[in-house]
Parts: sequence; structure tokens; C-alpha cells
Amino acid sequence: MSEYQVQNQSPLPVSVTKQKTSSAAVVCLVCGVLSFLGLGIIGLFIVGIIAGFMALSKINKSGGTLEGKNLAIAGLILNGLSAVFTIVFYLFFLSGVLFYMSGEHPRKNTEINVTTPAR
Repeated sequence: MSEYQVQNQSPLPVSVTKQKTSSAAVVCLVCGVLSFLGLGIIGLFIVGIIAGFMALSKINKSGGTLEGKNLAIAGLILNGLSAVFTIVFYLFFLSGVLFYMSGEHPRKNTEINVTTPAR
């Protein structure tokens, strides 16, 4: 047999594992997009943040069989921004309500004098 001739041997079995995307990372990203678009008021970002940290933990422990780390990070960023915006919104809303209830707003106790012009 010459050195260029291929021997008729079966190849070694190669195990190919397809990487699976983490479902928790997808949930994190979906919650992040929905809460960033305005549903953060109902607290959807809390679910997204929990799912994001669960996804990162599972992906790091999977040994390369799970993917979706970038999805989880993007979802965590969106959920974090949504949490900040929601908290700021509630603080402004609550301060406005308390200011109105305190009676210090400028329209309280003002009289409106309406006079009709003389003909």
C-alpha cells in the first residue's frame, strides 16, 4: 500500500452535540422587551431579572451544552432599565399625589371672579 492510498477503515465515532438555547434566557429577553415597552408597571421586570440570573447560572454550569448568554445579558439590561424607569415613575407619581393632597398646590383656595361686561 502506498502512503497516498487510504486504508478502508471505519472512521472513529464522533459525538456531535447540538447546543440548545436556554429557555430561561429567552424568557428573560421577552420579559425585558415587554417591560421596556411599558409593561414594567405591572412588575414584569421582576420575572425577567430572576429568569436572567437563573439562565446565566445554568449556562455557566452546563459546560458548553447551553447557549444564550448574550440573550440573558441583553434581557437583564432591559429589565434593569425598566426597573429604574418604573421606580422613578412611581416616585414622581406618589410625590405628585402627596403634594396635591397636602393642599399646597397653587389652585387651592383661589376664587374665580367672573364679571359680565357692561353693555
